[in-house]
Amino acid sequence: MTRSYLLGSVVAFAATALVGLTPVLAADIVTEPEPVVVEDVNNWYVSIHGGFKFGEDWDDDVDVNTNAHIDFDTDNGWRVGAAIGYSFSSILAIEGEISYLNQDFDNGDLDCDPLCVGGDFDLDGDASIWTGMVNLIAGFPVGNFFRPYVGGGVGFAHVSLNDLDDIGPFDLDDSDTSFAAQAFAGVDLMLTDNMALGGRYRVLHIGDIDLEDDAGNDHDLDPDLIQSVEAVLTIGF
Repeated sequence: MTRSYLLGSVVAFAATALVGLTPVLAADIVTEPEPVVVEDVNNWYVSIHGGFKFGEDWDDDVDVNTNAHIDFDTDNGWRVGAAIGYSFSSILAIEGEISYLNQDFDNGDLDCDPLCVGGDFDLDGDASIWTGMVNLIAGFPVGNFFRPYVGGGVGFAHVSLNDLDDIGPFDLDDSDTSFAAQAFAGVDLMLTDNMALGGRYRVLHIGDIDLEDDAGNDHDLDPDLIQSVEAVLTIGF
């Protein structure tokens, strides 16, 4: 009887102890989830471009007694530039861009009242243009390697006419800064995860340019839309 009572007491004590330890063991077995480490995503990028600039016409209203008007024709030229930007997502980006364009003048067509002799004439000299723009770009990724996009920007253009002569009794060598705006469309082909090579077509508008020639005459120049095609290399970092 004593043995049976003692054995029963031991079993009851062991069961009680086991029940008491169960929450502790369960707490020890259930592990807390490890904290998720979110890596920083750097969406900055740089790009460089270079390409072919088409020639265009420049309208020149000359403030002289004859109220002369000159149409300047330019040759084809070239452009280069670079930008640094930030991608908010795979679709939307903003960037700051600086570019340089250069082209030669070809010929001119002078139109004035009967007090002057008009007509066509050859031109020497060139035009150089610096632009600084803020661009907004919307891209449309197709798969992991193809991204067409469109964009537009606003900023300024600093235009210099260099040694423009053979336009009658005066030479034009002056510069001015004006408002500028542009629109472009292109496509990027992904070479690696952070490098793309693409092509782009661009249209640039420059506001009126006010210049003065060596005879003191004022010139109000209005260039047509400036068009170009260019290759673009983009690198993320």
